[in-house]
Amino acid sequence: MKSITSEIDSFFNNESQISQVIDNYHFREEQLDLANQVAHCFINDEYLVAEAGTGIGKTLAYLLPAVLWSVKEGHRVVISTRTKALQQQIIEKDIPALQKLLAYKFLAVEAKGRENYLCWNKYMSIMGGRKALSEEEQEFIAAIMVWAEKTKSGDRKELSLPGSLMKQWPFVAADRHSCRKDLCRYQDKCFRLHLIRQMEKAHLIITNHALLLSDLMAENNILPEYKYLIIDEAHSFDRESFDKLSCRFSYDDTLMALESLYSHSARYEKGYLQLIKGRYPEWTALIFETGLLIDKSIALTQKIFSQLNRFSPGEGEYARVIKSTELDEPEFLTTLEYYRDWQSNHNLIIKQLNKLKEELSGKDEEGELASYVRLLYELSEQAFLIMEEDINLTDRIIWLEYSHGQVSTICSSLVKIGDTLQEKLYQQLDSLIMVSATLTVEEQFDYFINKIGLTEAMQDSRINTCLKPSPFAYDDNACLCLIPEISSTDSYKFNNDICEILTNIILTGQGKSLVLFTSRKQMQQVAQLIRPLCQQYACPLFVQYEDGESGTVLNGFIEASHALLMGVDTFWEGIDLKGNLLNCIVMVKLPFRPPSEPFSYASDLFCQLKRQNGFKHFLLPDAAVRFKQGIGRLIRGEADRGLVVLLDNRIINMPYGKVFINSSPIKNLVTVNKGELQELYLSWL
Repeated sequence: MKSITSEIDSFFNNESQISQVIDNYHFREEQLDLANQVAHCFINDEYLVAEAGTGIGKTLAYLLPAVLWSVKEGHRVVISTRTKALQQQIIEKDIPALQKLLAYKFLAVEAKGRENYLCWNKYMSIMGGRKALSEEEQEFIAAIMVWAEKTKSGDRKELSLPGSLMKQWPFVAADRHSCRKDLCRYQDKCFRLHLIRQMEKAHLIITNHALLLSDLMAENNILPEYKYLIIDEAHSFDRESFDKLSCRFSYDDTLMALESLYSHSARYEKGYLQLIKGRYPEWTALIFETGLLIDKSIALTQKIFSQLNRFSPGEGEYARVIKSTELDEPEFLTTLEYYRDWQSNHNLIIKQLNKLKEELSGKDEEGELASYVRLLYELSEQAFLIMEEDINLTDRIIWLEYSHGQVSTICSSLVKIGDTLQEKLYQQLDSLIMVSATLTVEEQFDYFINKIGLTEAMQDSRINTCLKPSPFAYDDNACLCLIPEISSTDSYKFNNDICEILTNIILTGQGKSLVLFTSRKQMQQVAQLIRPLCQQYACPLFVQYEDGESGTVLNGFIEASHALLMGVDTFWEGIDLKGNLLNCIVMVKLPFRPPSEPFSYASDLFCQLKRQNGFKHFLLPDAAVRFKQGIGRLIRGEADRGLVVLLDNRIINMPYGKVFINSSPIKNLVTVNKGELQELYLSWL
């Protein structure tokens, strides 16, 4: 039997065979070397941290050894991506290609959140007339009936319905709270159970970071056991872990849960308890008492969040950290008093529902009540962890999130998120592969290894590193343009300077430019100033959140021949616009995170606990990686060419600017004045 490494060598050296299945395939030594390093780590139970620049083919480089290792050695491999786009690419394109090219048969299963699947119990309740439907819901059910009866996967991606109809999807989607588990009569038709059985048989499981982290939160009850893990798009895994592993007490979620059980107005009462009362009038007294408790809980929830609204966010911000000194202020102490009353009352509701569930044992309503009890218990537990435990811990932070100017959620998370990953994830693995196009700062992995919680593994000499720059000819095909005469980023003239630069681009009447902002408010201000000019010169302007969500504005931009696209965070990474779909990137500011943002605040606090400077050890290297991500949107193919215009002169005026220059894949730097930009822009089209 050939060794795994020799099979890898044979596979990649057979360029003609691969190119018959994979369009435009070219053998790259870097891809072969990366694949062999992945195999080495599997064989020797080691870790690999790898930066593979655009064009190397990192996905195939880790998929091949993963398949060979799983098939030959019998070990399941889990592959996790940040974006759904890459997850779908692997399942729909890369895996089928490998299945054609390899002599081995192997099973790869896509694992997604249960909300992607039809719940047969919900569907049958609707078809049996047990749920009242609005006109929109009736239209949606009529549209999915044929599919629902024929589908083998129950996956919503099989539906090709307009967005207006798919808004009703949650009405029939599986969800954790309404799942009846062992009490469900339709287990043989449960699409999620079918997925679980498929995952148990799979050689490869292709999932996403959100589900991977949810599995950690659920004590590994979602994914089957695995010892070999590949994390692609790993550059943001710490940020996603911070968000996903946090505790959250949400105003909307709490009210929705309570009001779905019982609510009333001057004219009528409604909710699931009213339905039970109609069916079992003998339990009217118990239901009446429970309704009163729910009324009280709703009122206390409103008081808690009304009190929290006394803590205002900064201008243009959507989150605010509650500092330790503020926990003893009267505003927060009053919040705690309301919370204690809420928690005590909430536990009484759970007790009443359990009593009612016992009385209805063996009946259909038992399963539904069990779901409500689980939901209320989870809400109670999340609130308890935040308001009674985490609030007193120095290694956690508490913050508020806002929607439409009002507090929507109170949250808490660990400051040392890497420690949690080490304990709950890394220690359970035999081998870990972490790969991305952007992990290094000035070609060093130290920042990533420290922030992701792999310092201990590094000290144990268990980590291998691999740096493979992009094979694309950046020096010939790309240029980084600086304009020294532009005002400083904190000047009142800066927005006008941005508009002047964009005007030069618009007036060419050619090309397609992506304008990357770090502030949503500044993006809206500039868009307001530049939109009339865009309309005058027939240059379509697509502004994220103003002209649609990210997918909508991106599609509009792709279809236009000459356009401007303005975006914030989501456009700094993950979009793939090849050829003439993108000619120029205008980067308004270096992408430093606001220090007041919860993730930044926690990271700075982590640095303080280690007696490190937060700017040097977090804000600067974090911004350098995001800078590389932004630049990486420009050159996506071998023939691509284009221009990056940076309007933030801190890169040349501040000592730390060299970190960005040294980290940039574009080494061709050009300095021009405003009047010369138009000619430079046209030369790169």
